[in-house]
Amino acid sequence: MKQTHNHLKYFEESELDSLENRVIVDVKGAATEEEVVTEYYNKLNLPIHSSNWDALDEGLGDCSWVAGDTIRLVNTGLPSMDDEELAIFVAILEGKSKFHGVGPTAEMEHPQRKIDFQVYFPESAREKIEELMNRH
Repeated sequence: MKQTHNHLKYFEESELDSLENRVIVDVKGAATEEEVVTEYYNKLNLPIHSSNWDALDEGLGDCSWVAGDTIRLVNTGLPSMDDEELAIFVAILEGKSKFHGVGPTAEMEHPQRKIDFQVYFPESAREKIEELMNRH
């Protein structure tokens, strides 16, 4: 697995099975914000009530849905939306991986806990992601 100047990680298909505590999120080809957010909601059981970028950002930041202390979100590819929407999606995920998901626990036994929050994309998406991040 390789990492760049941002906090996102990239994987080759052959490396996928070696990632423990992974959740595979199939957003490849999703055409709308609603499709992407719905896929994340369905895979992660996020505590959100709408299908927009703000809800995804808040839901991922909450971290009550994380059972352990590590989560690896493995995206199957990039959504097929315009660059402006795609940049928002990537920025949300990059922000959460940089922030490392400090948030409340589901039981509220500890007001905050540190989550090792990792976000992966296929190596084939690296160039496009870096282009989007350098533009914004």
